[in-house]
Amino acid sequence: MKGIEIYYNFITKHQAIKKCLYELAVSELKLNSENKWLELIKLAK
Repeated sequence: MKGIEIYYNFITKHQAIKKCLYELAVSELKLNSENKWLELIKLAK
């Protein structure tokens, strides 16, 4: 379930706001690469 939550909050852009939810909640976090999963894993270390 945690993987689905991470996918929903950090990977998918939502139709209504045209952004990922993390962009609204944590504005200083920037995920610029094409592979956001890998970038999140690297940041978690």
